[in-house]
Amino acid sequence: MNKIMVPLYKTKYKTPKDIVDDGLENLKQNLKGVNFYNNKSANVYGICKELVEKYKGKVPGTMEELVELPGVGRKSASVVLGNFFGIEDVIIVDTHLKRVSQRLGLVESDDPAKIEIELDELISKNEQFHFSMRIGEHGRQTCHARNPDHENCVFKKECPYYKSIH
Repeated sequence: MNKIMVPLYKTKYKTPKDIVDDGLENLKQNLKGVNFYNNKSANVYGICKELVEKYKGKVPGTMEELVELPGVGRKSASVVLGNFFGIEDVIIVDTHLKRVSQRLGLVESDDPAKIEIELDELISKNEQFHFSMRIGEHGRQTCHARNPDHENCVFKKECPYYKSIH
């Protein structure tokens, strides 16, 4: 999605109002190369419409406001708060953070909301965003769902998952 949207943000859609003014059908045509483009287009359009109507085109800066936007859950809201607003006390529970945190024995739950609570108790507030980003990247680059790269894993000596299979 980013590969398609970033160029559009630079040329065609510089503000949420630009997307609303262009209309949902045109947005769908621009996103045809994206998986599930109908749903994603509807969500992007709905978010932009609400940003224009309710927030004067500005992105709100609280979790409560962000999760009220169409198609925005806690994970996406946390990404926005951390990256856009520089808020450090957010935990981004994506599939990678979930997998690595479970394998390292940091969390017991399988539920993202509970994982967020469990990690909130372990990780200091001023490190939560950075922890999320580092652990998520570790999951993408090294601790793959299938065939983890144990040889290059910095955690393998402490990792219960690694110890259980070796």
